[in-house]
Amino acid sequence: REEWEDKLRTQPVTYGQVITLQHNATSHLLTATSFRYYHSQGSGQHQVIGQHGEDGYSHWRVMPRAGKRWQEVKDVPVRYGETIRLLAVRTGRVLHSHSGLLSPVSGENEVTNFNGESGSLDTNDNWSPKSAGGSVGEVWHLATPFALQHAPTATELVIKEVDPADTNFNYTMGHPEVSAKRR
Repeated sequence: REEWEDKLRTQPVTYGQVITLQHNATSHLLTATSFRYYHSQGSGQHQVIGQHGEDGYSHWRVMPRAGKRWQEVKDVPVRYGETIRLLAVRTGRVLHSHSGLLSPVSGENEVTNFNGESGSLDTNDNWSPKSAGGSVGEVWHLATPFALQHAPTATELVIKEVDPADTNFNYTMGHPEVSAKRR
C-alpha cells in the first residue's frame, strides 16, 4: 500500500479526473447522498456525509470554477489556490456550501451536493485546494494531504463524528457530518 501511495503522490490531480477524497483524521470518504436536510435551519438540499468504504457516491469529478466547463481544461493539472468545483458522479450535483444555513450537528456552515454540472454559475459551488506543506501555485498531487476551502466564505471542509446520544444523530443517518468551519 505504501508503495502505491508513493506512486500516487507523483500523479497530478487534473481537471476532468474522477477522484475520491479521504479525511486524514478519520479515514472517512467524502460521500454525496440523495437524502435531503430537513432540519429547521437547513436548506433542504442533498446531504454530504463521511463514510468508510468506497461506493459510487464517493466519486467526484474535478471541474473548473462555476461558469467554465471542464472539457475546456480537461487533463490540465490543478494548482493549489485555484478555484474548482467537485461534481458527485452518481448524483450529478456539485459540492456546495453557503453562509447562514447551519448544519444540524456542529452548527457550522451546511455542506450539500446541489446544482447540476450544466451551466452552474453559483459561486457557492466554488472550492479551493490548500496545500498542507506546499504553496499556492504548486501542482496538487494525488494522495497528498490538503485542505479544501470554500471559496466564497473562506471556511474549510471538515468531517465530524456524530455521537449516537446527540438528538441530531438521525439528521445524518448516523454518519459523520460534513460541514464548513471557519479556521
